[in-house]
Amino acid sequence: DPNGDFVWVRTWDIPNLTPNTTSFITGIDVDGASNLYLCGFFWQTTDFNNNPGGSTPMQSNGHKDVFVMKLNSAGYFQWVNTAGGAQSESPADIAVNGQNEIYVTGWYETGNLLDTRGFVQKFSPNFVSTTLNTALLWTKDYQGSGTSAGYKITVDAQGNTYILGIFKGT
Repeated sequence: DPNGDFVWVRTWDIPNLTPNTTSFITGIDVDGASNLYLCGFFWQTTDFNNNPGGSTPMQSNGHKDVFVMKLNSAGYFQWVNTAGGAQSESPADIAVNGQNEIYVTGWYETGNLLDTRGFVQKFSPNFVSTTLNTALLWTKDYQGSGTSAGYKITVDAQGNTYILGIFKGT
């Protein structure tokens, strides 16, 4: 809270935990109603729904897949959407604007172990009824002659997107 007092903590379950199962939150933002938007990656099966009696297990398609999740202001699960292919994809940060449009930046593998591409994506605010692919409003990739990745993202009141990241080459 504003005084620095502890308010709540939430966790989620990784069913049938195996040594290769992972999930990590890499970005967080808050909307005007104090709802939390989280992005990260997971591998194998993760149950993201931490509500009493809730269950929303998701299975990755490849190595590391992307998730975008919303929790309400009390930390209870609202929705999760996932996307990914055979290679690794990893979001690094998330931003939510005043219209609750969601922006994500990160990187994905191209198939060459030493080559990644950075990305920026914008998603519709009515994401809950769709999947990551159908909620996608636009995506932009960027790449130098080697590794590229987005690490931080913010959006101003005019909808301009600012990204902090890396790229190698021109």
